[in-house]
Amino acid sequence: MDENSTTTGMGEIVEPDVSTNGATPRTWEDVKALDDIGTETVKVKAWKNLELEVRSMTGTERASILQRAVDQEDGTLDFGKLYPEIIVATCYKPETGEKFFPADAKAWLNDKSSAALEQLASVGLRLSGIDKEAKEKASATFPG
Repeated sequence: MDENSTTTGMGEIVEPDVSTNGATPRTWEDVKALDDIGTETVKVKAWKNLELEVRSMTGTERASILQRAVDQEDGTLDFGKLYPEIIVATCYKPETGEKFFPADAKAWLNDKSSAALEQLASVGLRLSGIDKEAKEKASATFPG
């Protein structure tokens, strides 16, 4: 398993599809052509083992989500907004590849099990390169 591989909650390794046939990208065109979105299959215990595919966010998605979750007046990070945004952006139906949650799920997701929300948001954050250390640094920078 290399640094671009991801593991599923079921032990399955999912490799991003690299269209350069395994060769190291050498140009910006090679990088642009890469399918570099990591995935992980997650069984949500609190939701009767519902199986979801969690994908990493693109840079554009992450920036947009963080912009909506940071209070523009005092700069604090609103986790009540952040987790539903991440979950809606990163959860897909494994069978079809379609988004699992509609956009309006952000309004009610926080009424669901915090264990389920933490499980899904943590995987989405990790796959997107935002690990625990980065979350702690963000919390220190944006207390709230």
